[in-house]
Amino acid sequence: MAVTGLRPVVEIMFSDFLAMGADALVNEIAKFRFLSGGQFTVPLTIRATGGGSGRFGAQHSATAESWFIQQPGLNVVTSSSPGAAYSALRAAIADDDPTLVIEHKALLSLSGPVTRTGAEGAASRGAATLRPGSDVTVVPRC
Repeated sequence: MAVTGLRPVVEIMFSDFLAMGADALVNEIAKFRFLSGGQFTVPLTIRATGGGSGRFGAQHSATAESWFIQQPGLNVVTSSSPGAAYSALRAAIADDDPTLVIEHKALLSLSGPVTRTGAEGAASRGAATLRPGSDVTVVPRC
């Protein structure tokens, strides 16, 4: 999809599962621009969560940044706050190179739960609300 002009965003729930697609990610997607002599770009964004939090156990608590950071042609982005994660994701989607965005699960809990009971109810419980046209988004809790 990315080679044909679309900008797909793939979400992997746990970064532990990135190893299942590592061959395609490292040997095909990251090198496609180089293998095509610069004729094609791969504006693909892969979003994953990692780290320990949320009662997911050891099987789903790895951080995969170090696995992929050394691969040529692949951008790897992490962030330190929910706002930075949002900005990084927007920048990754706009980039013409494949980008792996890994968010720590602890960031998801910092943004608070998304409620659908209206602005007054959400504000009274301390949750952020989404406004149409705003530049702020809330990442829902898993």
